[in-house]
Amino acid sequence: MLAACFLASGAIARAAVDNSPLPLWHVGPYFGTAHNSPGGEKWGAISDRDHYFLGVRGSAPVLRLRGFTLAYSPEVVPLLVITNNPTYRTITVIRGGATRRVQVENGTALVAGAGLSPLACEALLRLTPQVQIYCAAAVGMIWFTREVPVANSKAYNYTSALGGGLLWEYRARRRIRLGYMFHHLSNGWSATENPGLDGDVFYLGWESLVGGAREPQAR
Repeated sequence: MLAACFLASGAIARAAVDNSPLPLWHVGPYFGTAHNSPGGEKWGAISDRDHYFLGVRGSAPVLRLRGFTLAYSPEVVPLLVITNNPTYRTITVIRGGATRRVQVENGTALVAGAGLSPLACEALLRLTPQVQIYCAAAVGMIWFTREVPVANSKAYNYTSALGGGLLWEYRARRRIRLGYMFHHLSNGWSATENPGLDGDVFYLGWESLVGGAREPQAR
């Protein structure tokens, strides 16, 4: 599904030139939370962390076929807060005859970050004139104020997300988004430590149609 994202920008531009009846963008904020991050071996190994997301999501149709829609759906995350993240101090050690500076944990505290997911898309299926269900996937990056999720990892992490939910158009050009996503972040082994961190995120958002005509509804 992510492969379609590379074609989205061109498709949207052509739609505008051709005066397509497709809406340009649904855009709006969302708030999400995940409690007690699941630890494991295949994905994130770190447990007992909470996530708090404040994001802005856009969605622009690329393809429509009857009640099915494929949309490009990038996100910006101005704020992601993770709880119980270690704080560190740096010490000097000698290993193998070489002097190195390493971090050791000396407590825990909240850590904040910001990021974006430019490679993202969603598939939507209309159930009624006001209700759609969707599945979505996204890949991006995020920068924190210190290393996440452990000492000697990185403040910069890659992110991936997969999930779905429901869209309710409660009035013309306005809709509510209720969804779930499995969210994963790690540094891709670009640092000494890379245990990864996951979150089962439930979120609520509000979106408004920006430009274009009202989205056609099934009869």
